[in-house]
Amino acid sequence: MKLSGFVIVACVGLAASAQAQVARSSNNAPQQAEQYQEIPGSMEFSGRLIVRPLQFEALAERGLQQAEIEATIRQAKALLANYEEHWYEPLVDHHVIIVPEGETENSLIAKLMATGLYHFAEPDWTLYPIANCPDDPRLGNQWHHNSNRMASCEAWDIHTGTPAVTVGICDTGIQTNHPDLQLHRKEGYNAVNRVWENDGGNIGAVHPHGTQTTGCAAANGDNNTGVAGVGWNLSHRMMRVSNSSGGSSSLSTLTHAALTSIQAGDKVANVSYSGVNSGSIRSTATQIKNLGGLLVWAAGNGSENWNWGDRDADDVIVVGATTVNDTRSS
Repeated sequence: MKLSGFVIVACVGLAASAQAQVARSSNNAPQQAEQYQEIPGSMEFSGRLIVRPLQFEALAERGLQQAEIEATIRQAKALLANYEEHWYEPLVDHHVIIVPEGETENSLIAKLMATGLYHFAEPDWTLYPIANCPDDPRLGNQWHHNSNRMASCEAWDIHTGTPAVTVGICDTGIQTNHPDLQLHRKEGYNAVNRVWENDGGNIGAVHPHGTQTTGCAAANGDNNTGVAGVGWNLSHRMMRVSNSSGGSSSLSTLTHAALTSIQAGDKVANVSYSGVNSGSIRSTATQIKNLGGLLVWAAGNGSENWNWGDRDADDVIVVGATTVNDTRSS
């Protein structure tokens, strides 16, 4: 990937802390699932789960023959068919199911993981956007560009991005008439309703976070207007993930938006939301990499060190935050 496609990495904003653990199966034997806890305002239960059956390759690595593998996969999917399905993401084999009455997220996860048939079962978290950019319209007040911080002006002597590289901003919508965001804007997508802008999908801002994030990444520079994005010649595409004035979104909507962005030809999908330690993000990131793209997700502003110790973690860039004093956020 060209260097210009990576400039978005530097502009992912301040992140909210996320402590929930991911329940995943490391072998075919029944496994005791982790107990998930909500974090109000950051990660909240939605009444849905994201479940991924064990995959063919993983079962083959454990010595199962093809007939046994196919039978195991059929068994896993037959069990999921007992639950109402909210959404299915075929590229990554994510089943989003509704938690039935009489069950909780934790009780259903425990039941599913005890079968030994699933890679993971986790809440389809309701997640919230993460504050990220100064709203002052003057470049001089964008402290992250300063020479003793990112030294952006020196970097811009080398490259300012190229319109051939598009960043998909998976966020709360965009102010479509913003004067600093007109050039190089691509057709947007409403990931909640799953409708493209040209087909009537609403990508307007339900919360200012999406406009701010887009500006932080790709606001036009050297145009005597407003601020400058880190990659101010990049193309950008709004993948609106919320229809709520508070900006909240579900984990499955966020991963769907990121996948759809890359399928549309974007090179980078940026998500400045909480929830980065979820298993479905890692499997989504692997698929995105296989499609030739890059997934960037916010880490949190509590000095978290996300070290999963597995292969999939190599496929997502998790970006932390610093303060105006150039110290780690905490």
